[in-house]
Amino acid sequence: MKSKPSTLLLAIFLNLTALTAFGDEANGLRLSVQKTTLERGRDNDAFHNWDHVEKALGLRVATKNIAFTAKPEGTIEFAVVVERWGQQTETLEKYQGTEKFPALRAGEEISLVLARIPLAGFETMGNRKQFVDRIEGWRVTVQHEGKTTIQMRSSSTIDKVLERAKPGR
Repeated sequence: MKSKPSTLLLAIFLNLTALTAFGDEANGLRLSVQKTTLERGRDNDAFHNWDHVEKALGLRVATKNIAFTAKPEGTIEFAVVVERWGQQTETLEKYQGTEKFPALRAGEEISLVLARIPLAGFETMGNRKQFVDRIEGWRVTVQHEGKTTIQMRSSSTIDKVLERAKPGR
């Protein structure tokens, strides 16, 4: 029978392995995407125990060339949908763009930060997320020589949500 500390260490190792392995692989590229905070501002006690929050989020894209050959320069396209709070009906805004994707040698790894999405709202101790804009979803596509190399989505319904969203401010 294993001791409790070794079982605990094994469980931690398996959880960390699962967290770091999250991503997608296709055509010799491994891609993982996560939201990241670029800027954050807070006005404490802006309105009777509510803090006014303004922040900017982006997408951090980690890419590794897992093929045995080099990948040429390409493009990376992104689309992010934001749900704005405080509207009578659901207000969705989309932010889209294209950036240059650098050439990668075999086994090379890079990290890019895409987009700058402004978010705002009010936070309090009791319910911190109810009155704040939030990212509804995203889609990232890497293309080489006009062909899609890999595409990653936050959810299977993001394409339908992108169709409903209006351009961001």
